[in-house]
Amino acid sequence: MKTENLIENAAELKSIMARETKLAAEKRSSRAIYHASVSLTKNLTVQAKARGITFFIDEPASFGGADTGPNPEEAVPAAMGQAITEALYAAFLEIPIRWYESSFKGSADLAGFYGVSERPKGFNRVVCEVTVEPYLTEG
Repeated sequence: MKTENLIENAAELKSIMARETKLAAEKRSSRAIYHASVSLTKNLTVQAKARGITFFIDEPASFGGADTGPNPEEAVPAAMGQAITEALYAAFLEIPIRWYESSFKGSADLAGFYGVSERPKGFNRVVCEVTVEPYLTEG
């Protein structure tokens, strides 16, 4: 386990959060546009690109993929982990963090996905567990 603050650039992050929350309050809205692209490379392997960063989304070999990356149902909960949001708020509120971890577990009924049922597609239940340990100094 780490013994120091995980957020080394807290002052910079606090400044960014102060600026952005002020702008959002002034405008009463703060909108952003995000862009990512994907292309099928071979079989079930997908090459994804965002901000010039390339990564792969794939299925495990047991499902016909090459196992070069998480599948979409793993990538989405990982992206929702909120560690970045938590780090920004911790810096903004001047709370040093020694440890942060979140775990998502989603369940889905695949009958709708496969088109053999009228059941909804996608996750029907998501459970999130978050562990945060602040870095407390003696004093």
